[in-house]
Parts: sequence; C-alpha cells; structure tokens
Amino acid sequence: MKIFKEPFNQKLFFLFLIFIIFFIAVLFTDYIICNIIIGRSVEFLSMDSKTVALLNQQQFFGMFIKAGIGVFGLVAFLIIAKQMLLIVSDREQTRETLNEQNLKIIRKSIELSDVMRKFEDKNYDLEISRKELNHALSILKEKERDQRIIFDNSPLGIIRFDLNGEIKEFNDKFVELMGSKKEQLIGFNTARDSSPGMRKAIHKALNGEVAVFEDEYTSFTGGRTLALRVVFNPVDPGASPTQVIASVEDITQRKKAEQQLKRSHIELENLVREKTSELVREIEDRKSAHAALKKSEEKYRSILENIEDSYFELNHKGNLMFFNSSLSVLLGYSDDELKGLNYREIAVKDDVEKLFNVFHRVYMTGQTSQLIHCTFITKDNIRKNVGIITSLMRGKNGEPIGFQGLARDMTKQLMMENRMQQTRKMEAIGNLAGGVAHDFNNILGGIIGYTQLIKKHTPEASKVLPYVEQVLKASERAKGLVNQILLFSRKTESEKIPSDMGLIAKEVIKLLRASIPTTIEIKHSFKQGLSPIMADQTQIHQVFMNLCSNAAHAMEKSGGCLELKLSDIVVTKKTENWFEELLPGEYIKLSVSDTGHGMDRQIIEKIFDPYFTTKKIGAGTGLGLATVHGIVKDHNGVIQVKSKKGSGTVFHLFFPAVKKVIEKSHKPVEITEGNETILFVDDEIYLAEVGKEMLEDYGYEVESMVNSKQAFELFEKNPDRFDLVITDYTMPEMTGELLSRKIHEINPKVPIIMCTGISLAPEIKKSLEIEKILMKPVDMDDMLMIVRDILDKA
Repeated sequence: MKIFKEPFNQKLFFLFLIFIIFFIAVLFTDYIICNIIIGRSVEFLSMDSKTVALLNQQQFFGMFIKAGIGVFGLVAFLIIAKQMLLIVSDREQTRETLNEQNLKIIRKSIELSDVMRKFEDKNYDLEISRKELNHALSILKEKERDQRIIFDNSPLGIIRFDLNGEIKEFNDKFVELMGSKKEQLIGFNTARDSSPGMRKAIHKALNGEVAVFEDEYTSFTGGRTLALRVVFNPVDPGASPTQVIASVEDITQRKKAEQQLKRSHIELENLVREKTSELVREIEDRKSAHAALKKSEEKYRSILENIEDSYFELNHKGNLMFFNSSLSVLLGYSDDELKGLNYREIAVKDDVEKLFNVFHRVYMTGQTSQLIHCTFITKDNIRKNVGIITSLMRGKNGEPIGFQGLARDMTKQLMMENRMQQTRKMEAIGNLAGGVAHDFNNILGGIIGYTQLIKKHTPEASKVLPYVEQVLKASERAKGLVNQILLFSRKTESEKIPSDMGLIAKEVIKLLRASIPTTIEIKHSFKQGLSPIMADQTQIHQVFMNLCSNAAHAMEKSGGCLELKLSDIVVTKKTENWFEELLPGEYIKLSVSDTGHGMDRQIIEKIFDPYFTTKKIGAGTGLGLATVHGIVKDHNGVIQVKSKKGSGTVFHLFFPAVKKVIEKSHKPVEITEGNETILFVDDEIYLAEVGKEMLEDYGYEVESMVNSKQAFELFEKNPDRFDLVITDYTMPEMTGELLSRKIHEINPKVPIIMCTGISLAPEIKKSLEIEKILMKPVDMDDMLMIVRDILDKA
C-alpha cells in the first residue's frame, strides 16, 4: 500500500472507483430499460408470454455478456493500472536517485567553493606579499638613492676598491683631490702603484684591519701634492673582507696652521722672557705703592667697622666680595661663611625678584636706589626686616663692576610700627564691637522681655512652656556672648564667679558634636570632684570652643580624635620647676589634644599673635588663639603648647583652683504688685512696649515714651504725677544722663533707674545720683523686684 501514499497513486485509485460506479450504472440502466420500459411496452402492446420470455432470455444473455465484458474490462484496467503503477514507481525511484545526485553535486559545489575561497585567500596573501615586497624594494631603492646622494655629495673623497687593490668606484670629490680624470682612476691599482706609506695602510686594510694614512701624498694620475688623511675601512672586517672603502680628507690647511702655531709658540716664549724681566721691575715699584694703599685701607676699614649700619660690596653676579663686621653680626655668619655668598641665598623667596629689579635699575641708570625693605634669613633661620640703599660701583675706567650699599636692621622699628598699627586696629574693632553689641543688646532685650511675657501667660501644663524655657536659656547664652564682646571692646567689666569647668566642658561637647564632621571622634576624661575656679563662664566657654574648633580644623581632611581632659595638680616648691610659669598652689588642668597635622617650632612661636593664621583666606581671622591667650592671662592662668609636625597638638591650660563654695538654697522670691505711676523711656519701640506690658501686668500705671525730649516735656508738665523714672542711657536728641539731670532739677526726690549696655565710669554714677543701674539686656523679673524695692524705700 505504499504506492497509495503518493499523490499520483491516489488519482489512479479514484479513477478505478469511477470506472466501477460507471459500470454498475450501465448495468442498472440496462435492467431498467429491459424490465420496466420493455415490460410496460409489452403490457401496453399486449404481447404474449412467449414473446416476453424470449425478451427476458435475450435480456439475461445481454446482461451476462455485458457482465463478461465488464469483468474483462476490469481485468484489463487492473493490468494497465499495475503497469502504470510500476511506471510511476520507477519514476519515483528515478527522482530519488536524481535528488541524491543533486545533493552530491551540491556538496561538491560547496567543497569547490571552499577550495576557491582558499585559493582567493592565498591569492590575497600573495598580493599582500607582492605589495610588501614592492614596498621593501622601493624603500631599498630610496636608501640606495640616499646613499648615492651622500656618496656623490660628501665633502670627503670616497673610494672603493676590491681585494686586488683596483679602484672600482669613487665620487667627484676624490677626482677633484687627485687632479685626475675619471678614465685614469678606473682600474688604478692602489696596492701596487701608490706611495710606500699609502701601500702599507692599504695592505693592512686588505687584511681586515682599519688603517689610517696621514701625510703628504703625490697623485700618480694627476701629479698633485697635498696633505691627506685617509681612513681605510674594510667591508665585513675580520679575516676575509670583501672590499675596502676609504674616505680621503684634504688637511693641507690644518698642517699649515700647525706649523704656524709652532712658530707662534716660539715667539711667545721669547716675549714672556722679555715681559718677565719688565714685571720684576714693576713688582718692585708696586711694593712701595702697596704699603701706602694698605695704610689707606686700614683707615677705610676702621671707618666701616665703627658705623652702625652694615656695608657691603657685590660683584655683578650678586656675590658678596667685601663687607664690614656689622653685616656678619646682622646675618649671624662668620666672615669666611659670608664671603662669596649670593644675596639670593639670604633673602626670602618673595624678595629675590624685588632685589634683582633694584640692582638692574641701578645698573641701567647709574642712580642710587631709594630705601627698600626686604626680609633676610639669618644663619639661625631667623627672619629680619632690613632696609637697603645701593649704588653702582665702577672700575678704574668707569665701567660697572658691581654694587655697593648700606643695610640697616629695621626689625624692631617695623615691630613697633606694627604694634601701633595693631593697637589702632584693635581700637577700631573694639569700637565696632561695642556698637554692634549695643544694638544687639536692644534686640536681645526685646526677645527676652517678650519671651518672659509669654512664659507668664502660659499655663504650667502647656507643652509650649519647655520651649519657652529653652528660648530663655539661649537668650541668656547670647547675653553672655554680648557681654564677652563688650569686654573685648572694653565696654564692660568681666564678672568672675566660682565655676565648675566640668559643666562648661560637657556643654561644649554637646555643641561640638553637632558642628564637627563625624570623621572626628570626641573623647573626654573629667576627674570627679574637681575644685571650681574663679572665672567668667562665658569667657571659659569661648576658650573651649576656640581650642576645639582649631583642633577640628587640623583634622577636617583626614579625620582623627579630639580629646578633652580635666584634672587637678598641686605645684610645690620642689615641683615648681617642672611647670613653666606656675607658682606653688592648686590648679585645675585642662588638656585639649588632637591627632592632626601638627605644627613646627616657627608656627608655635606665632600662634598667639593677633591675626596670625595658617588657614586659607576667608577661613579664619587669626584672633581665636590670641583671644584664648588673653582670657587665660586675665584669669591668672598659664597656657602651654606641645606639637610636632605630623604628630598632632596638645594645649595644656592651668587655672588657679579655689575652695568649693557651698551655695545656699534660695527660695524663689515672689514679685509683689503695685499701683504707682512709672515713666518708661527707651528709643527702641519694642523695648518700650515690652517694659510697659510687663509693668502693667503687675498693676503699675506706665507712660511709655520712645523720644527722650518728649518724655521730659511730659514730666515737666506734671512732675508730681510720676513715682519712678526708668530710662535708657544712650538715646538721640537727649541722652539718659542729660534727662536724669533735668528731671532732678525739677524734682530731686524722684528715683531713677538707668538701663545701659556699657559700663559707666564711677564718677558718672556718683554725679547722676540715680538709684540703680541695670545692664542690658534687662531681665524683667529682676527689674520688677528692683522697682518694688525702690518704691518701698521711697
């Protein structure tokens, strides 16, 4: 049944079925015609039974014959179909064979394509090799052409001959040297027909050694005689050279020069003998002149050695050739060390160019320079400010031979000038700080006053109350800082009380942790039970902050450890030598150390100078450690520094300890209300308002004024109305001092409270005859108690 799986065999099967169906249809049709139609016709025609039987027999035999024909046709069809199927099968086998042949042909084609591709690759490689060969040949031709150009255009004569000594090649320069024609030189045997000296050198070269001929030579072909230097170089030198190449140089002029030099040498020797005899006579003459000159120089030296200024002479290169002893003392060098020293070696780098410009100007103009200031470094590495005046030094014929001048040590003078300038600067800063502090005090007074009003009107259970307390604490800290500014500007006096260093240190650590990078670790070690010190707490707080900020700055790039230690020490007469500047007694020792980059000795000597800083411009003022030093001294303390470059820094501060003070517990004082009339005067409107609000909260009747002149006019109209006057000290138009005097002129019995941001001189306090002076910013609770106390006494 395999043949029926092919499309063509299926078609034959369907044809066979159609044939069978057609054959059955023919038989069935014939039967119908014979039985039905003919039967109907017989009935219709009333045929007899014989006739009908005959017709049926005929019909039967007809059907049998047709069946036989059908069977025969079927058999014939099957035979034909079988042959056709055999033909189709052969065609299928033939097609499969052809497909296999086609596959073989395709494989062969692929193999042939691979062979062709390999052939093309080989052809491509051959093409590249051919191009590379052509490129190498072109390079070789270029080299040969370059060598030929060198050969033909060489300033030396070049000749090449074989192992028999016959010339094979030469350049035009060789033809020119020999004075011959080219035809005469070709084939000339140098080993046989040259001069003996030349032949000897040639035979040496033919044996594989480099040979040199240098002598006069007469050309065999041209007849010219000249001095030659010939260098013979065997090609492939050794036991068996292939050829020899020689370079020929005309040295006739050089030989003539050597002969002339010999003659000149003989003449010079004769001249030296003559001049020597003349020089002996001249030396005798100069000896007498030298004695007179020495006497003059001694006088000159005596003058130079007795002047205060340093005299120097430099040659045109800037080297010291002559100087007096004052210069040696100024620079700290011995005479031998100083002589020959260049000014560039003793001047600081920034002043070298300035000095060079001065010397150049003097050299070009011949005029004496003006006084210039520069810095020299002594042998001990100390910087000295020096003033220099220099002029041009000339020789006998007036030509410039160097410089001479005077140098004066101006270090002390400039230091005094700097101190004066520093004093003026500090005064200006103090005045500025005082003005800023005064204005800030007024602002802070308003903040404190209004905050206290908020606190008074806030229920104790309110969540806002702790925040208000923190605002008041911060305001108190700000108040202390303002007092510090005023102290710096000499506008107020420092108030020292027994203070616990540990409490201040812990507060500083809290502030530091929030302000310095986390790469810096903070450690602390505080001994318990330390004695207090007499100190202004705000100033000590500033000391902690400045020292810790500097330590953090030294470690801001690489990180590190900041450590604070507090301990106590006792200095006795036996141990006082161990501690610099400390007298016997008890001390509290504060140590602030870091692991930063450290300092060298030069920087340590300057760190407490005002405005000295190692920070970049804009990163520091240079006042931090100067302020620390001033505060420590003001507290009768001592500060010591230990540092090494690359090993960190530690500051040790020693403060005199005091006996512990047992603080008495004070019960809160209850503020009593009143009903008196008060005149409150302040040019800041918010201070006037907050004062009025606070006093009126406690029952007082208050007239608040921001203009002192108008306040006086109000008091003048009804002087008996007011029971108390509270006034600011610094006001426009009419100061608090003048207002107080005018009020007392009208009514001397009216008590006056003066509010001020600066300390008043004792004579002013006495002359004003006022009841109380309150320092700004004023604490309202303090003011209410003082007001009540004064009114009760009145």
